[in-house]
Amino acid sequence: MPPRSRSPRRLADRSRRRALDVPARRHRAATLKQNAEARADFEAALKLDEVYLPIRYRLSDTLVDLGDIDGARKALERTTREHPDQAVAFAMLGQISMRQKRYTDAIENLQRR
Repeated sequence: MPPRSRSPRRLADRSRRRALDVPARRHRAATLKQNAEARADFEAALKLDEVYLPIRYRLSDTLVDLGDIDGARKALERTTREHPDQAVAFAMLGQISMRQKRYTDAIENLQRR
């Protein structure tokens, strides 16, 4: 089989795909920047009011979006220790466990009420 040619059409198609991908890359970069700013805001808010649970939930969501799954897990584990009656924290922890393929942990957390 002959090696792949670098035909003008193939190069044009590749250039067109790259050009179309630029807005997507910019969007991802903007989203990551916004998530980084959101993380800082949620962490600051958490220092002011550690009892308000929605801050912890949004911080955990943001950490997951940033790819810090372990950080999100730690935040939710702390929440479940301090507030064992909050089903939302256990549900979120169960979802993270599923992403990490920790199925036994996921089942335990998702079955708590």
